[in-house]
Amino acid sequence: MTSVRFVWPVLVMAALAGCASVSEAPPKIASVPIAWKSAALAGGSPDPSRPDAWWRDYQDETLNRM
Repeated sequence: MTSVRFVWPVLVMAALAGCASVSEAPPKIASVPIAWKSAALAGGSPDPSRPDAWWRDYQDETLNRM
């Protein structure tokens, strides 16, 4: 019985200590290649050697129907 009285406060303190130690990290900004940005604005594929119909590479009739 005395061990139960000791365990609960320790668990509550550990949970509160874990929540209190969260630090605010600055958001990371991903860099996007310029070719991707210009292709997105132009509405084409970023890589001219790859066609816009990339799913044809899989030769799957289900993908072709979609």
